[in-house]
Formats: sequence, structure tokens, C-alpha cells
Amino acid sequence: MIVYLDNSATTLAHTSVISAVSDAMREGDYNPSALYHGAVQAEKTLNACRARLAKTLRADKIVYTSGGTEADNIALLGAARKLRRGGEILISRAEHAAVFGQIDSLARKGFIVRQIPLTTEGIVNIGPLSDMINERTVMISVMEVSNETGAVQPLAAIAELRRKVAPGALLHSDGVQGFMRMSYNPMSAGVDMYSLSAHKIHGPKGVGALALSKSAVMKLSPRSFGGGHEYGLRPGTENLPGIAGLDAAVRLLAGMEGMREAVRARKVTLYRLLAQSLPGIQVNGPAPDSSRAAPHILNVSPPGIGGEILLHALEAEGVYVGTGSACSARLRRLSEGFKAMGISEERAERSIRLSLSPFTTDDEIELAAAAIVRCHARLYPYRKKLFI
Repeated sequence: MIVYLDNSATTLAHTSVISAVSDAMREGDYNPSALYHGAVQAEKTLNACRARLAKTLRADKIVYTSGGTEADNIALLGAARKLRRGGEILISRAEHAAVFGQIDSLARKGFIVRQIPLTTEGIVNIGPLSDMINERTVMISVMEVSNETGAVQPLAAIAELRRKVAPGALLHSDGVQGFMRMSYNPMSAGVDMYSLSAHKIHGPKGVGALALSKSAVMKLSPRSFGGGHEYGLRPGTENLPGIAGLDAAVRLLAGMEGMREAVRARKVTLYRLLAQSLPGIQVNGPAPDSSRAAPHILNVSPPGIGGEILLHALEAEGVYVGTGSACSARLRRLSEGFKAMGISEERAERSIRLSLSPFTTDDEIELAAAAIVRCHARLYPYRKKLFI
């Protein structure tokens, strides 16, 4: 039996999503830009999916992409083509590499990029941010939920600061870890550009979206060329099967009443089981039962054992966990987010990330906790040799 607790890296595609993708490929996989009947029907399907996602997010436009990384790049670098050179762009130190990795490119384009500090919980520090925002600010990028720690960022407060001090600045949020997991609507809170990915919500890989407010649409330029698809911002024949799968995933999670509360309760139970048996275990991020923590992500550092060593020991027992962002886990260096939180390299090396889904069961939580405790007990006597 496999207990899968690495849902922040990817989620397993749901059967309803697989059926939607399969149906789209078998029955309606025409080019939506063509003029014959099948293509016209494909365009209607595409438009219906787009309209449903826009309604879910209360967005003015939906641009389909290959995933969250491309959506982040279209948002920041696409906006940079029209924004005032020499202006300031504020990016939180909690960001995923898909955003953080654009800093050098933005600087080369003539922008002053400033990094927003975090609290020890990994949350944007509103005090320093209020001092950083000024009339020179042209864009702010703060993720909705940290992929490493599950820290929920105060987007509404950030949007209000922007409105008061720099009303013309764009506000972007990487919502890859927050989309369909949080109870509020980020675009209603004031976000202009919102990135999401299907494979994080039991949809297919290779498809995502960038949701835009009306003001953001006017401030974006394409980064690639070749056609008028996706309002000219992302040329190329639309991935209709993938889009149908994303649509099915959104409808699936939207229909799961009480999902967030149930996931949070299981996460809190998992932490309590670990804390009872592993004295000295440390939480990296907000307290598991805090409203500042996402329902599905728990990052902890058990004492004495390197996280990668523990990961492979658990793998042998059929329990899959993560050690951080799957996109950067192989880099083997302290993340910017952990640095900003003041977490030591030694503590970061011990960290493991446990991320749940709505389909994680109580039995799986108990099995995972028991396996972690058992593997830790087996490895701990050799901690000086095994620690990496």
C-alpha cells in the first residue's frame, strides 16, 4: 500500500479528470480555430471551460498556459514590457523559483527589484512592506500559499496597501498551492494576475492558467509570437484535452463540501501524532492549526536525521513525502524562504514536507505517522553518520 503525502509536488489525477481528458481526445479533439462543425464544437467547449474558470475566480480574462511556471512568466515579464522602466518591483522572499528566478531578467530590463522580508513564520512582513511601497512601485508579486511551509500570505492587506499608496501598480499572486484549497477569492481581494496549475488539484500535467483583471489585460504584452490565441498573449493551438481536465478538476473540488476543514483536521492529527513521539520536532512555518497555515501543507524538522535520509527510509515502507519544492529539491541549497525565516541550514536539512489532499484518509494519516516514528527510531542511533 502506498501512502502518498507529497501532494504539493503533484497530485494524482482523479478518475473524473481522466475521463474528461479521454473524452476530449476521442470525441472532440479538433482545432478550435478551424471552421467546420467539429472544430466549432471544440471552440464552444473551450469557451465554456474558460467562462466557468473566470466565474470561479471572478476574473475578467483567462489565459490558458502550460502550467504555473509559464503563467508566472507571462505575468511578470509580460507586464515588464509595458511598465515604466526604472520603476520598483517588489517580490516576496517566499516565492517559488518560477517567480524568484525572474529577478535578474527584470533587473536587466531596467527595473529596481526589491525583496519583501518575511516573519519567522514565513509570512510577508506587513510593517516593512508598508515602508517599501511608494509612488515608484509598478508591480508586486506575492504568492498565495508557500509551497515550502504552507504559510498563507496576507493578500487582502497587501492589496489595500497598494490601493492607498501605489494604485497603478499591478499585484500578481502565484496561486499554484492555494487555488481551490483556500476559502476566499484572491481576485476579489484585489489581485490583478493569478497563476494556477492543473496538476496540483488532481488535474493533468502540462496545463494551467493566468487569470487577469481588466486593468492587467491592458498592461500585458506577449513574450512569444505566432498567432492570436489566448488574446495574443500565449500563441499556439489550445490544449483542449488538458483544459477539459483542468475544468473537471475545478468542478470536482468545488463540489466537495467541507473539504478544507477535513484536510486541516487530518493535518493537525498528523502533527500531534508526530509531536507525541518525537520530542524536539520543529514546525517550519505557522502552527498547523493556525489560520495562517494552509490546510494541506505541514513542514517539520524531526531531530537528528537528514530529511533526505528519512524520505528514502519512508519510501521503502511505501510512504511518499517531500523535502521541499520538487522544482528545487535537487539543488541542495538553503532556500530563500528558509533564509528569510531565519531557519538554519542544519534545521533545513532535517525538514520534510507532508502535503495532503482531499482524498487522504484517516487510516493513511495513522500509517504515515507510525512509519515516520518507526523510521526515525531506527535511524536516530546512527544520526552522526547519516546526517547530511
